[in-house]
Amino acid sequence: RLSEHLLTRGTGTGGDGAEQQLGEQDRTEASPAPMAEPSLFEQGNAAFRRSLFVEAVELFSRALAAQPEDERVWSNRCAAYLRLEQLDAAEADARRCVELAPRWHKGHFRVGRVQQDRGELVDAWESYYAAHVLEPEAPLYAQMMASVDAQLSEADAPAEALEALRALKLRILQVDPMAALTAGDPSKRVPVTVLSGFLGAGKTSLLRHVLSERHGLRVAVIVNDMAELNIDGELVRAAGASLVRAEDRLVEMSNGCICCTLREDLLSEVATLCLSGRFDAMLIESSGISEPTPVAQTFLFEDLLGRSLSHLARLDTMVTVVDAQRFALDAQSGESLQQRGISAKAGDARGIGTLLVSQSECADVFLLNKADLVSEEHLKALGAQLRALNASAKQIVSVHGRVPVERVLKTGLFNWAQAPSWLRELSSSSHASESESYGVSSFLYRRARSFDGARLEQLLLDRKAAAHCLHASRLLRSKGFWWMRQAPALRLEWATAAADFVPRVVGVWLGALAEMAKADPALVAAVSAHTQWDANYADRKVEIVFIGVELDRKAVEAALDWALLTDAEDAQLRAAGLFACPPSARTGAFAELLAPALAQLEQCPDDAGHEHSHAHSHAHAHAEDGACASRGLPSKSDVEEMLRQTLAPSDDEEEPKAAEDAQEDANMIEPH
Repeated sequence: RLSEHLLTRGTGTGGDGAEQQLGEQDRTEASPAPMAEPSLFEQGNAAFRRSLFVEAVELFSRALAAQPEDERVWSNRCAAYLRLEQLDAAEADARRCVELAPRWHKGHFRVGRVQQDRGELVDAWESYYAAHVLEPEAPLYAQMMASVDAQLSEADAPAEALEALRALKLRILQVDPMAALTAGDPSKRVPVTVLSGFLGAGKTSLLRHVLSERHGLRVAVIVNDMAELNIDGELVRAAGASLVRAEDRLVEMSNGCICCTLREDLLSEVATLCLSGRFDAMLIESSGISEPTPVAQTFLFEDLLGRSLSHLARLDTMVTVVDAQRFALDAQSGESLQQRGISAKAGDARGIGTLLVSQSECADVFLLNKADLVSEEHLKALGAQLRALNASAKQIVSVHGRVPVERVLKTGLFNWAQAPSWLRELSSSSHASESESYGVSSFLYRRARSFDGARLEQLLLDRKAAAHCLHASRLLRSKGFWWMRQAPALRLEWATAAADFVPRVVGVWLGALAEMAKADPALVAAVSAHTQWDANYADRKVEIVFIGVELDRKAVEAALDWALLTDAEDAQLRAAGLFACPPSARTGAFAELLAPALAQLEQCPDDAGHEHSHAHSHAHAHAEDGACASRGLPSKSDVEEMLRQTLAPSDDEEEPKAAEDAQEDANMIEPH
């Protein structure tokens, strides 16, 4: 039956196919538009609404005498029999409904309801799955699958039924990876460790150690290259592990949103291993040139039907393996992945420094590998640098990846809410360095005045010199927000990782939106006072956190101040208006970065008549949303609403409306 459903996806049973979800399990099917005199079918529906189920059965039976091939009537009489707890009669009607319309999802749903009421939970799950395949947009069927999962997760659930459901899901996984990702028993989720690190850092050595060590845990390992691991299969089996080869492809992105599509290869492998019930833990290796965050997000997001890998597995530990000998050399090289011939695909312009910092900032555990190749002093200095990038991560020193397995598996350390060091520094009221040992320090650079693009570009070129105060050997990481006179309306993100500098447009300053929309001056003044906007620049500002080794703060600040506007340039900018863009913005420094956003700004009139549908719920989100600059600007009323919301205290915001309970019998009619 499952194969037939998968091969015959579709809807319609001869009617118009229009349906409306009302959120109740036992709804009946409504008749078409009412005629002059109600038909027997309509009278049956009316009786059902009034909870007159015996009368409804009688009316539906009379309707069937006249229309024995109408699957809607069989479906509605089944619903009435279910309310009367006449399961044999309900099952007969449900089966007849499926016979008449095998590709109609509601018939399979009715069969599932009867099976669930009988306690035939595995069969019920499969019937709900059939309904889901035929109508994947309806959340009800995934919810019913989850309800069966919940019943079989109870302490007194029969073990044979649980095993039968697991076997069924394993069969379905071969053709539909998402089907098994409904709710399960939280206490039985498999803890997952995600392993990352640059090429040659020693990930394979750690994998080999985990697979061959007799640690008493049954560990499933998903690797990228089986040949590279080169481990004896007998050794793997002796350690009680399982080895799976899986392609490492980054999660597909849709409009930059990771939750829109998930990597099905990883979903399928992980779900299969979890459902087997054979493993205590799982270790997933990401490739040496990939960032581990997309893998982590695969475990955290769920689709619109509430299906998620987190129902079967939980993200437990993010481990980053660091080459103690080469980490600093690679980070400071200034090379891109393309220059080394190791980029993931054509057009991959990522710098090696950016990649190494990304792998570091998400770690729960650092494995400082190849410790035997460096001095004790070098190792301590490296540890201090990594603490500056990620102060919360544990650090373990290793040789050939040999560490106690309990330090990297089932640690419970993962915490998605843990902010990176630069963000904590940016939001902190005191900006003292977390660690001055080995010359590692951090500070916040804050100015109201904008940068001049040409001078900033020159500064970034100058910092390539080894003696420069911002050279990659000194600057580990810097991140924050800035603006420049060539595009004073745009909010820009500043990001350096060792030798790499990766700026981007992240939105439009709220002050600029208010100026362009000619928002109510009194409202703007109130917001300015409430949020301490600058009298000249509104919310525009330069705020950048610098983290480095032997950083000369005074020299860094002097170098950055040199790139700011002079008094004369600043006066000229304010006289021209803080949303005007000079012609040099199209051809000068950072022209390629600014061009797409400036083109959109030019299309938007700066009057109150501009209309735009891309409204956001609050000013901060709007100002930081990069999509704003690519879709035009909001109307005057939208901007004023955002300004008002900045004045409202957060605890005054409305609580989300609670989901309503299941609908009563009077709301159980649904059009076919």
